[in-house]
Amino acid sequence: MGPMIRLRVAALLFLVASPLFAYRSLTADPRGTSLSGFRLVHLRSNGDVYFNKPSWVLFGDQLGQIVEVVNPLDLLVAAPQHDPGFVTVTVRQDGVDYTTIEPFGYAMTEEVLLPIAVDELPGANGTRWSTEIWVHNDADHDVPIDPEYCNFIGAWFPCSRPVTRVAAHATVRMTGRGTAEYPYGFFFPPLQDADSLHYSIVVRELSTGKAMTVAAVRQRDRRNGRMVFPAIANDSSHRAALRIYSGAPRIVVSIADAATGKVLDVRTFNQLIPTDAGHPTFLTTVQDLFSTPEVRAHERLDVTVDAGDGNWALLTLTDNATQQVTAFTP
Repeated sequence: MGPMIRLRVAALLFLVASPLFAYRSLTADPRGTSLSGFRLVHLRSNGDVYFNKPSWVLFGDQLGQIVEVVNPLDLLVAAPQHDPGFVTVTVRQDGVDYTTIEPFGYAMTEEVLLPIAVDELPGANGTRWSTEIWVHNDADHDVPIDPEYCNFIGAWFPCSRPVTRVAAHATVRMTGRGTAEYPYGFFFPPLQDADSLHYSIVVRELSTGKAMTVAAVRQRDRRNGRMVFPAIANDSSHRAALRIYSGAPRIVVSIADAATGKVLDVRTFNQLIPTDAGHPTFLTTVQDLFSTPEVRAHERLDVTVDAGDGNWALLTLTDNATQQVTAFTP
């Protein structure tokens, strides 16, 4: 048998022994674990596969231990040890591979955006604002809110800076997460503990005591492409501002009459692409959002933001007399 024939036979045997398709149809809960592994993980099917007797489960290139078929759509496995980074989890059953829709993280974090995170910040009309940020941990163990591992040119290593932790079942107030230059902040809890943390952000005007609550924005909350704020009231006694959190090189804000759909104002913002992959977010603030003559005469307005992926926006209406703020999110 010649070398070319042997090569073709080997390729045929490989195809016969390997699945022709891998279905991205599984979700992992939790979505990550520590480097030591041994965390119990539920792999849930969207219906492409009904678990019966899976052959094996791979976390990247490491075998996990199958613990139990909980039900036809829920497989319980123990994650193995692994180096830092993201991996694909693959379940082999009946000669077919089924993989996770999102990567599974070892010592990886979820980025949580704090839309306003300044201990004290000057505002319009001589106002001064302060942010109270509280984090509650309902887990039975301490949870870090800063990354424990940092990345440099593809290599992972323990971060050198101190890591802030929230004790088990504790509620802690956080300060110093934003500055006047960058009036927003981030938390980076581990993927496996992200659901154990709960956030409270209260923004208060210091002279009047008027306050509003702002939600922390988790990665799963981010929007891709277009964000719409429908039928926002336009009143001369209020001032409107729009804060856009995005790393997109081009952002387009459109304002239209809510009743007719007629576009009244379009503003385009161009910005540099961020070079820091760990913080791909810029803040673009549009003050006096409804102040142009074309917009003032319309009672209800649709505000549309077109940007890239992974965006968030916060629209606020502030009563000029009382400083009471109403916040809108997509």
